[in-house]
This record gives sequence, C-alpha cells and structure tokens, in this order.
Amino acid sequence: MTKIPSSPSPFADRGPNDIIILDGGMGTTLEDNGADLAHPLWSAHMLRQDAQLVRDVHDAFLGAGADVISTCTYQASFEGFARNGITPDAGADLMRTAVTIARASADAAQLDGRQRWVAGSCGPYGAMLNDGSEFTGAYSVPHDELVEFHLRRARILVDAGVDFLAFETVPQLAEIRAIHDALDQLDAWAWISVQAQNENQMASGTSVVAALVAAGAHERVFAVGCNCTHPMYVNNILNAARHVVDKPFVVYPNFGRTWDSASMSWLGTGVHFDHAQAATWIELGARFIGGCCGVGPALINELAKQLRQP
Repeated sequence: MTKIPSSPSPFADRGPNDIIILDGGMGTTLEDNGADLAHPLWSAHMLRQDAQLVRDVHDAFLGAGADVISTCTYQASFEGFARNGITPDAGADLMRTAVTIARASADAAQLDGRQRWVAGSCGPYGAMLNDGSEFTGAYSVPHDELVEFHLRRARILVDAGVDFLAFETVPQLAEIRAIHDALDQLDAWAWISVQAQNENQMASGTSVVAALVAAGAHERVFAVGCNCTHPMYVNNILNAARHVVDKPFVVYPNFGRTWDSASMSWLGTGVHFDHAQAATWIELGARFIGGCCGVGPALINELAKQLRQP
C-alpha cells in the first residue's frame, strides 16, 4: 500500500459542502487574447513566446472568482519538448516557469484573504502526440514508459511548488494505472479526470464508471471526474458513478464542441452550460466545478457568483 503524502490533502480543512471553483480553458483563452497556438506544444508554446500573456490569463480567471488555477503545462513534457528541439534542462526550466507564473498570480489574488490553489496540469500521453489522441485513446505505450512519462514531469511540478497535480483528459484505463504507479513515487496529492466520448464511455471505449472507480482507488487521489467532455453527458456520468465512487467529483466540461484532428480545430457552435446545470452536478456529488476548452472567465465568473457558499 502506498504512503499518504506528508502534508494533508489541500482541501482537508474545507467542509464537505464547500464548492471549489476552477478556472477555464487556458489554451482557448490564450487564443481569445490573440495568441497563435498553431504549434505542436500548443499552450505550452506560450511559456517561451509570451509568459506575460499566460500570467494575464491566470489573473483573469482569478479575478473572475476561480479558487484554483492550473499551470500552463498541459502539453508540456520532456518527450514533447525534445521533439521540438528543447533540451531536458530547458524543458524543466519552462515547467518551473509555468509554476512560478501561476504561483505569483495566486499569491497576488489571495491578498483579499481568500485562499487560492495552484494545480499542476498534467495532460495524457496522447496530448504530447499532438494528433488529438486524448480524444480517442488510440495509442499503446508500454506501462513503464507511461509511468516515466508522467513521473518526470510531475516531479518537476511538485518540486516547483504546485499544491497538487491535475492528471486530466485521461482517455484510457491503462494510463490511469500508470498514473497510480507514478503517484507511488511522489509526495503529492492529485485528482484524475477522464475524457468521456459519451455518457457511458471514456475516449478509448472503456466504461466511464469503471474508469472513475479505478482512478479513485489510489490513496493520493482526492477527487475523480471528467473534463473536456461535452456538458450534456455530465449528469448521467455522475448519476451512475455516485453509487460506486467514494471520492468527490471534479467536473470541468468543454464548450460542447468536437475536436477535429485533421484541421486541428474545434468544430461546432458550442453549448453554453450554466450555473443551474452545475448546481445539479453538485447535487450528484461534484465538489470541484470549472470549465475546459472554450470556457473563459465570463462563465467562471457566473459559476463563482452563483455557486460559492456565502
């Protein structure tokens, strides 16, 4: 059995009914503010190109009412950096820079007396491939390689000072197992959120409920759920999972569009979920609520005003 981290869960002092508001989509909000993310490193490219814009996006989400901001490292990995000519030392420095930026933003925001947290964003192996694989799970990687992929980056983020790790958009059960084995070697807490292609299946076709049960089985995982998933699927996912999952849910859907790997763009007009839908998710066990791709500060502000406990 793995050891519990030396520090308590980051939300251990919060009541079971306290709702934690997350930020929205870093990459799409960068684009909304003029960033060109047509690059294999996507949002992580901006750590080199315009670190101030990354800080501005963090500030915007915190100003909108977010309690948690995620580092700009979803598509940052040693493997991905190497494929783009970035040395391991330079890649590690970029990840540390992402944490430094987020921490400075969070520290400035909590001068108002309300605590903020920094999550270390860890995208799946499929995100590094830059071909939309996180939305299909159509990759097969040896277990030890998957463990090392997650462990190397996570160590940097933890040592740099994130409050916890956010393993997100995970498309396959094998990767959840690898994340667990990586967590065994880290002194850190984490949530794990999967990418669901519908109300029953994660991206690879595995049962979403089975994946959430598996994800929550690790002692260092304090919440499980789904992200970058169409909001129309969330109710049924939570309703089915709440009977067999004993961890709080984390939910941050996208704007209801579909990622097209051929054009490398989001298709469709989108679906604007609102605080009333989020209130239903809370009734079904969600404690951490925010948004993913396509969700900007305006919607986070709405959620914060309507859902936060007085």
